[in-house]
Amino acid sequence: MPGGDLYEISDSGGTLSGGQRTRVALARALYQENSVYLLDEPLASLDRNVANSIWIGAIEKTLRDRGAPKEVLSEEWAQFDTDEDESNSVEESDRIVLHEEERQVGTVKASVVQRYIEATGRILTASVIVALFLMQFSKNTADWWLSRWTQAQHNITSLLLRGVQMDRSVRFLMIYAVIATANTIFTLIRAFLFAFGGILAAKHLHMELLHKLLRTSMSWWDRTPSGRVINRICSDVYTCDDNLPFQVFTELSFQLLNILLASFFNLLGTLVITVIGLPLMFPVFALLMTLYYFIQKYYSWRHIFSMYSCKEAVILVFFIYFVLRLTTVELKRLASLSLSPLYSHLGDTVNGLPTIRAQRFVERFATALREHLTVNMRAQYSLIAAGQWLSVRLSFISISIVATIAMTAVVQHQMKGVDSGMIALAITYALSLTGLLNGLLGSFIETEKEMISVERIDDYLTNIGRYYDNITDISGHIEFNNVSLRYSGYMPFALDNVSISVPAGQKMAIVGRTGSGKTSLLQALLRMVNIESGEIKLDGLNTTLIPLNVLRRVFGVVPQHPFIFSGSLYENLTVGCDSVEMHQVANITHLASLDSLVTRIGGLDGHIEEGGRNLSFGERQIISICRVLLAKAKIVLIDEATSHLDEAAHRRMLSLIMNYLPDATLICITHILHGLSEFDAVVEMANGKVVGIKSPQEEVSPHTLRIVLIKAVVRFSSQRRFLLCGLGAGPHVCFAPLNQFTAFVKMLSTVKLIEYQLYSISLVDEWNENSSMRTKSVVISTVRIVCIEWIITSNAEVRKLIFELLRIFCPYQSISYC
Repeated sequence: MPGGDLYEISDSGGTLSGGQRTRVALARALYQENSVYLLDEPLASLDRNVANSIWIGAIEKTLRDRGAPKEVLSEEWAQFDTDEDESNSVEESDRIVLHEEERQVGTVKASVVQRYIEATGRILTASVIVALFLMQFSKNTADWWLSRWTQAQHNITSLLLRGVQMDRSVRFLMIYAVIATANTIFTLIRAFLFAFGGILAAKHLHMELLHKLLRTSMSWWDRTPSGRVINRICSDVYTCDDNLPFQVFTELSFQLLNILLASFFNLLGTLVITVIGLPLMFPVFALLMTLYYFIQKYYSWRHIFSMYSCKEAVILVFFIYFVLRLTTVELKRLASLSLSPLYSHLGDTVNGLPTIRAQRFVERFATALREHLTVNMRAQYSLIAAGQWLSVRLSFISISIVATIAMTAVVQHQMKGVDSGMIALAITYALSLTGLLNGLLGSFIETEKEMISVERIDDYLTNIGRYYDNITDISGHIEFNNVSLRYSGYMPFALDNVSISVPAGQKMAIVGRTGSGKTSLLQALLRMVNIESGEIKLDGLNTTLIPLNVLRRVFGVVPQHPFIFSGSLYENLTVGCDSVEMHQVANITHLASLDSLVTRIGGLDGHIEEGGRNLSFGERQIISICRVLLAKAKIVLIDEATSHLDEAAHRRMLSLIMNYLPDATLICITHILHGLSEFDAVVEMANGKVVGIKSPQEEVSPHTLRIVLIKAVVRFSSQRRFLLCGLGAGPHVCFAPLNQFTAFVKMLSTVKLIEYQLYSISLVDEWNENSSMRTKSVVISTVRIVCIEWIITSNAEVRKLIFELLRIFCPYQSISYC
């Protein structure tokens, strides 16, 4: 692996294959240096040579050197020889080193705002802006009309005009009522459109994000921790759904709807009325806007900091705004990023509780949780502190602004530039200018801060791959044309110029050593990883032109590690099936020999725990196979799906698939060589290349012909008899004198019927732990035959003769060969 023991593993071992996960778990157990080890078929998912290497180097040598108790072996372990691993290859996996989550720098880009506007809808966005303008215009018009009414009342001093005054008051009142009613209507329309637009935008962003995530390649999922995805699909979508459109700004006891557009139009209306009433303020406001634009466009933080001593109060407002804007945006990004490892850690902890407790890692995981929480709380606290920092400074600056406006009003009143009613209205608006300015700055900063969630969603929507149009129907003809694949640019090819044609309805087996590219072949077919060159066709159509949901619906996949969810047995069997009758499910369970399981859990409605904890691994694999049968898939892909079944169950399940789905195309990856005669073709792979495609009746290549006939544990007792464990199904037990067995092997070698090599023999004395109880019966000399390799001649008649002799010599031995 790149990086050795520093290689990053994604959630649930997504970047590791099944065999690599087994070896990591075994290495973790060996690192504990305990006195007792419980190993539950740790070599089942490995090919024979790799299993031998691990058996000798890790289990026999390491555990024996530590003085561990003798292993209790299941009969399957006897099939592994001690042939040295010729390639020491590492099986294929998504060898992708994880990287830190990327984040943007600086303010939110215009493209992010455009994405939110498109999610809301351009027409709806324009309608919201028009409604806001009309609402603010009607409000300012009502206030202006009220000032006119007040001024008219002030100008009437004659008693003769009292009657005329009453008529004018009625007219003023009616017009004011019409304007106020219009303002109420526009306010309601604006509120409805804004709420509806916010909900619509959140819905569209969520659906687009979900659409992308469900249709992206599995390689993306392997290199992306689940915490990052959960963070976006939960926290960021929640922000778009609730926080972004409906923020509330609180200052003292006054609450203001902190929506940027509402604050902007409110401030704009206030500035217009203030400038009309106090024209001397116009050049001041124009200068401030120009200075703000100049500061934002050309100056960095340090340049702005040098201006902090300026006397103009509002310049300080914009300085504070600009600095705080950049600060809060970065703090929001840090807070969002810090949630991803927290979610990942919580998921790993919940899923791995049994392992954490068994390995005594509780304190380690608790410490890691505290560290993740501390990082997130620091970012959140900094966000709150930044907001309070802004509030305090704006309060001080507000005093200067109000004083400036009051002095300007006094000067202008002395100049008699406008009437007293208009000046009063301007001062009234000016007094609220501070609160509006604070609201605008706060709402803008909060809005841009919350837009970080839209930015993070937009990052996934932009960078996750596209999907294509639909197709109608397929028959199952698969073609690999010069396909090359590797999991990262600096890694060797997992598939190197592979070309295979699988006609519709053909049953094909794929064999090869660990790391030969078998699983990569299926991953490329399912578009779980993207190929580097070549093409894969399904009924003559390039699979890249087929949407993933349609492509993967065609396949029935039986993985090495079946997925079992919490629910009834019926639900687990019929998941993904359109319509299945109860009698069909009962028939499948009977054919798959699951009757005992059905009875044990209380029928098809019996409960299965999460992950199938109340099932054996073999039962989980059989359930996974039954799913494919009930779904009646047109193409069946099997990846070492019977590794935890005995030979009889393996043959029975293979026969069931072929008989129940006779017209389906079957591609089966296996390292179990029994039953290959049932297939139409056998593809042999090595080092990512196709070594050969042959029928089961043809002669196999020399390294496939090299079979392990015997891995024997020979125990000498007082009767000088030994225990022989051989290859095949059933009890592998035969007793015979050692000298007769040795003579038989030498005889076959002398007449050149076989070639053999005895790689190593170890002699170990086993003593009872209590030395005072040593007796003849408990002192045993153990000879462990590490490897006897038989290379049998290719002549079929000679092979038949040899096995007949073995059956005569070992009458209780179950013999089989490939």
